[in-house]
Amino acid sequence: MTKRIFLTVVLSAGAILAQSAGMPAPRDLTELKNYLNLSDAQVAQLRQIQSERMANNRNVIEQIAQKEKQLRDALSQPGANAQALGSLLLEIKALRDQLAANDKKYSDLATAALTAEQKTKLKTLQDAQQLLPAIHQAAAVGLLQPLSPPAFLPRFGHPGGFPGFGPAWQGAGPRMLRR
Repeated sequence: MTKRIFLTVVLSAGAILAQSAGMPAPRDLTELKNYLNLSDAQVAQLRQIQSERMANNRNVIEQIAQKEKQLRDALSQPGANAQALGSLLLEIKALRDQLAANDKKYSDLATAALTAEQKTKLKTLQDAQQLLPAIHQAAAVGLLQPLSPPAFLPRFGHPGGFPGFGPAWQGAGPRMLRR
């Protein structure tokens, strides 16, 4: 019983600690370039900053993967040492904090490449980003049409595109609810 509770706490803490290490920039930044009115030099600068961020984070991401594997292996052993598990969790958290600090640093560098007018438009994008969960939920219950997938996402061979997006998946919700 105690081991089950500890395992639940450990796995919950791992999920809470999970953060995105970011994604590489899509090849096509036309929409962003047009919206923010970015120059070609700014696009090149933003790509360079993103490339440096990814290179800088690569080692930390690999360390996190190794620590998470050690944690999974330790959890699968009978009589797992709670102190060792806690230590691994703290190490993973420290590495994730390092990633977050790196991401903040590179985000600040990217923002510094923008003009005052572009920063104002960026704020609008940031505000819209906060609405994404509500948009997805409204689409899920049929209040909004599903979003089209971003151009850089794979299509997975579905006629309407990415699962959960687009016309091929419209109407799937009500049928699933009737089951």
